[in-house]
Amino acid sequence: MDSLAVLAGLQRMGTDVPIVWFDAQGDVQILETTESGYVGGMPVRIAVGHRPELIADRLGLRPLPESRAPHLAPR
Repeated sequence: MDSLAVLAGLQRMGTDVPIVWFDAQGDVQILETTESGYVGGMPVRIAVGHRPELIADRLGLRPLPESRAPHLAPR
């Protein structure tokens, strides 16, 4: 979830940054699909605006358009 705090901080500084996500897991879970309920598996979804009340609202994170958040996972 550190990535969301960094993204929110960059937004507050006036930087409009995209993200490129490299990870072995997708990190695109939602509460309705996760078996564990682990919020740490959801940062990409949260970055693009899913369930802002979980973390994004408290961080002041503005959602990224999905076009600015390409997702790249090793295959």
